[in-house]
Amino acid sequence: MGIFAPKSVPSFQNIYNILKWTFIIFPQFCLGQGLIELAYNQIKFDLTSNFGINSYVTPFEMNFLGWIFTEMALQGTLLLLLRILLNWDLLQKPRGHRHTTNAFVPPSEDRDVELERKRLFGGANASDLLLLYNLQKSYQGFGKRNTAVKGITLGIQRGECFGLLGVNGAGKSTTFKMLTGDVIPSAGRAVIQTSAG
Repeated sequence: MGIFAPKSVPSFQNIYNILKWTFIIFPQFCLGQGLIELAYNQIKFDLTSNFGINSYVTPFEMNFLGWIFTEMALQGTLLLLLRILLNWDLLQKPRGHRHTTNAFVPPSEDRDVELERKRLFGGANASDLLLLYNLQKSYQGFGKRNTAVKGITLGIQRGECFGLLGVNGAGKSTTFKMLTGDVIPSAGRAVIQTSAG
């Protein structure tokens, strides 16, 4: 059984130093490493203070945690700029619902869908509690717009129970998220009439 010479095996401290500077690009590592260093600093201080030695190191020294604070500030700034750049189109749009007067008519729609659209835009909706006018939602992703919901127009009358049916990805959840305010519509509007009926 051979015995390894100490110089042939890299020390754990060398491996630790290499990995520490490799993983510094990750904010989670910086946070975790900073907490470990703080705990180690406090434990060392508690142990040595019994012998009259003050081994406490201030966290803001560059050779202690200063480099972690600097890295996290740089990472936060870069990631914030990247987030703004990726969502630049959302910042350009005015917040709130657009008032839509013209009905969006898809190229082919069922007869009952067409009648409902004409009823709402014709003004025969006094008894409806919930009105959806051309409700639309699009998402920007990788240079192309994906439409989740396109041109829903319907009215729900008092006492009616309604649900949305469709295949996965048809936009049912997105429609309900727009109705609850979790997601802002890209176009169209939803109206709740409290004085209906």
